[in-house]
Amino acid sequence: MSSDKHFPLHVQHEIIKHYLEAVAPANRHDPYPYDELTRLMLVCNEWKSFVLGLKTFWKNVTITHSGAMGRAIMRSGDELLDVRGRLINVEEEENLSRLDLLLQYRARIRSLDLVTSRMVLAQWDADRYTEVSVLKNVILETTNGTHQDPETREEDLLGIFKTPTLRTVELKGFTDREANTLMTKRVEVLKLQGMRFTDRPYWTRGRYETHNSIMPCALASMKSLQRLYIDSRLFGENARYEEGVKLPSLNFLSLVIGTKELAKARPILYVRNLRGACVEILAPPDDAGWIMRSIGSLLDEIPWKTTMPVARLIVDELNILCITFMDGSREALKIRFHRIGELGTIFRLVRYNLSRCLERLESLCILMHNGQRAMKKLETEALVLMLSGTPGLRHLEVQIPMKPDDVLKPSPVKLPKLASIAAGITQAEDARFLTFLDAPLLQHANFEVSAMDEDVPSILESVTPHLNQIAENEPLPIAEFQLLGRTRHNVYITLGNGEGQLRGIDLEFKGIRAQAALLRSLATHVAPSFQLVEDLFIRKGDGYADGAEGAWYAIFKHMPKVRTLRVEGQGSKTLPLGLAYRDKGEEAYHPLFPRLESLTLESVWFRPPKKRGRSKTGRGFINDLLRSLKCRDDAEQINILTLRKVRKIYDSDIADLKALIKEVTRDK
Repeated sequence: MSSDKHFPLHVQHEIIKHYLEAVAPANRHDPYPYDELTRLMLVCNEWKSFVLGLKTFWKNVTITHSGAMGRAIMRSGDELLDVRGRLINVEEEENLSRLDLLLQYRARIRSLDLVTSRMVLAQWDADRYTEVSVLKNVILETTNGTHQDPETREEDLLGIFKTPTLRTVELKGFTDREANTLMTKRVEVLKLQGMRFTDRPYWTRGRYETHNSIMPCALASMKSLQRLYIDSRLFGENARYEEGVKLPSLNFLSLVIGTKELAKARPILYVRNLRGACVEILAPPDDAGWIMRSIGSLLDEIPWKTTMPVARLIVDELNILCITFMDGSREALKIRFHRIGELGTIFRLVRYNLSRCLERLESLCILMHNGQRAMKKLETEALVLMLSGTPGLRHLEVQIPMKPDDVLKPSPVKLPKLASIAAGITQAEDARFLTFLDAPLLQHANFEVSAMDEDVPSILESVTPHLNQIAENEPLPIAEFQLLGRTRHNVYITLGNGEGQLRGIDLEFKGIRAQAALLRSLATHVAPSFQLVEDLFIRKGDGYADGAEGAWYAIFKHMPKVRTLRVEGQGSKTLPLGLAYRDKGEEAYHPLFPRLESLTLESVWFRPPKKRGRSKTGRGFINDLLRSLKCRDDAEQINILTLRKVRKIYDSDIADLKALIKEVTRDK
């Protein structure tokens, strides 16, 4: 590959760098860590020379064949090394060669990420080669098995890694005494997993310590610690440390809680600058109360140091409840309950133990993972109780099935700042929480209803006050209807102000069988919100059923201010009598939309298509339209009629329409 025929050489070099950064192996067990570098060197001599000189990439040394390791170290020049991989058994000659390489260059190792054994670790402290002097990050995972070293004291096993430069320590499978060695005052990140505890006292930091106080004592000395990842077993129920563990620099805490023992040990830990936390609660549901009471005051410190305006409560596919408070794109606080009893119990615990977090909320979403069907249901009253602690809430979304609570009877909750609400409703109970909410400044509502037909009237009773509140707060002059589905209908209704903002009403009814019954319920409960509609759009769809004209007229009668009407396709079925209606038992016709000025008909059949075997096509839309236009003595005259892609219309029809409407236009 010649540089004069392709990109300039310096551009090729930048492409290579970006490529290598993207494909760098993240797995410490990758058996072929240098494959991408080798492939690039085979392209041409220019690339080979360039790749061989990329010291910054060769410094990433993966424990593989000792020959490949040696070549990588040599090509890295004097760069500090980042080493990772597995090295457990040094009884084989090849493994011994790998260890010798690491020991030979350990003075240049800046980061060590190793799955290993105590036998190997004991070799690092041999009095040969060079000291470990620049080590900044150490990640060690020890394996249980045959490769142990019974002669090395626990306190000495990791001593070689205790350097003044050490800032990150991650240990898995070690004892408390082994870990204690690296818990120094300069360490900024500490992660301890799978700890094992000794039961004999030993001398450290000028005193004898037992296993109940080793960890608290060690943590108390880590004044630079910023991020801490630990298992709650470090604070066993017998843990003692009279002075308390004060961590003034700690800004992130990760806890894994297996049982309620932390409830008794919580006073040991004092954190005043916490800005984030992640808590995994593996304990049985009956212990949740103990745990939340013990950690609540600790986690409730976070809002003092950061804003957390957004929260998500999600029940995932394994029925694990995950509660996340967000600060922008950052997860400031995450709590995962791995074993759920009653969802309502956890919601009540959150209400009383994370009250400061709730007070700062502006947006709250309660969801099922990927919209799945839930094994758990949330008590309506528990949700209302939690919402009582969110006075600053501006947006609320609830997509989780509900059930009644026979014990708790909540009081009405006022949400003075709530502007937007969304809910997925599969049964009447899912909407009942809305009856407890007072949102005087509500501007937008989105309700997606997929319930049985018989539940719809009760659901509409629950949502109607909020729809009326929106219409009262701001005029909604634009309305749209669309019906899809021939047997089970999906009904979409939208009201807005046309400004493209999140304001207005969005209603969606899925799987409706009795269309006329739904429309009559809408006419009773929702149609009064349509009083100020001026622009009505009835979209095309295959879900408009015959025989529902009475229900449609009951809705349209609540729209006396409509000035612009647009009808598409089968949407004309909503107007089987044209722009007029007559009440049951009456002969006289009354005009619809008395202030209508402009009418647009698009893709409308003015006469039904001729069916095979029939000589006549029956009465058409044109006849009803002409008759209704003649019945508008008590209404304003329509000024403009626009016809687009209409079917089965004749020149005589156009002439008749022009006699009744000032301006009639038709596309060619």
